[in-house]
Amino acid sequence: PVKPVNPTPGSTMDSLHSIFIENDRYLWLGGENGLARVDRSTNNFNVWRFNKENAKGISGNTVYSIARDKKNNLWFANFGGLDKFISDSNHFRQYLKGYSVRAVLADAKGILWAGTDIGLYQYDEAKDQFVQFNSPLFSMGIETILNILEDDQHTLWVTTANGILKISANRERIQ
Repeated sequence: PVKPVNPTPGSTMDSLHSIFIENDRYLWLGGENGLARVDRSTNNFNVWRFNKENAKGISGNTVYSIARDKKNNLWFANFGGLDKFISDSNHFRQYLKGYSVRAVLADAKGILWAGTDIGLYQYDEAKDQFVQFNSPLFSMGIETILNILEDDQHTLWVTTANGILKISANRERIQ
């Protein structure tokens, strides 16, 4: 059985939304009650929960989605924003703070995408920030994003609160 490293009341992980295999050793779980990293060699796990006093913690307890970028950074989409795990120091860098981010995806070109309650964002690595993805078809932005998937033709499929969008491989056309 898997057991917490430092058990505390409420340290269990229930109502899971996501699971991610980082490598041969670590497995990540995201759910309604925070984020956990399981050490598969020992069956111990560390749990992170939102704490408004901790600017280097996760920005929300409900973790919806997990992705790895082209530099092997791990990103966690959650109710309070999008967090990048800084493994050297075991803390997080917060992005899109205050947004509900339900989806995160690194596409085949290495672009990181985040789906929020107010639209689709892509990561500008040079500026270390996310910029809203816009299209003339959606002058007011794309509504609540629920999930993002890339197929083998590099088309992005985006589920929203109102339907499915298909974004072409060159990211110039939305249907």
